[in-house]
Amino acid sequence: MAIGRTNNKWIRPYLNGYRAGAYAVSVGNLGFKCEVSAETTYTDGCKNAIPGRADITADALNAVLAPSAAIGLHEQCNSGLGTFDYMVAYGIQAEPVAGNPIFAWRFDQAGYQGNPGTGFVMATIDLYTTFGSGNPAVLGGYSSPWGWLVHADGAETGANTAAGIDDYGAGVLPDRGGVFFWQLFSSNGTVTLSLEEASTNTNVNFSALTGATSGSITAAVTPKSGQVALAANAVVKRYIRWQLAFGDADTATFALGWHRGR
Repeated sequence: MAIGRTNNKWIRPYLNGYRAGAYAVSVGNLGFKCEVSAETTYTDGCKNAIPGRADITADALNAVLAPSAAIGLHEQCNSGLGTFDYMVAYGIQAEPVAGNPIFAWRFDQAGYQGNPGTGFVMATIDLYTTFGSGNPAVLGGYSSPWGWLVHADGAETGANTAAGIDDYGAGVLPDRGGVFFWQLFSSNGTVTLSLEEASTNTNVNFSALTGATSGSITAAVTPKSGQVALAANAVVKRYIRWQLAFGDADTATFALGWHRGR
């Protein structure tokens, strides 16, 4: 994995199991803002952020208007207000790889507009989240949308026996749970995507991360996506890797993300 500066050409946005990067022009600013306590006095040095109360923000996704015969960006967004599993992977000086940063969250659609551009007609998809964690049923208790790419966009035909990513950094605590994000672009039958954890980054030490699973899914016809939040106090070991198990499929193309609670 490269480190250092990068640029916009290595951004890869995914929306409900669809690769938006082929048409996306910009994703805008992505991030979060914490609510601050109103009960402060004139002599308080600063206002205190309220833990677990963050407004997850994503600027409009701007893309070239391109209706397709399959399920594409236009087909997903033109029929009304929907809910999107949105993941943006940031490659560092190259295509995104495992260990690169991601922004991932669940958003509602606030609007869809077609705008004349320079040589193209642009489609603008407005996204919004309610204050305090977006979709409380799925992401309640979490307040940061930033994490790591665990599996870069690509096909797999068998179980994973490789090492994982190191999910520790300064100030990381093991008992803050986390959220598993998955984008299944295609498969030829049923498959289960999941995460595994280990204290030592060797194959023999990895075991299933309880709760971090997609369940049995298929993208043989339509791409699929989802996210699963662990209990906010779940203990998660240091190293994380992807895993899959086939039902009646023998290949799957997907991207997986993870962020630990803070």
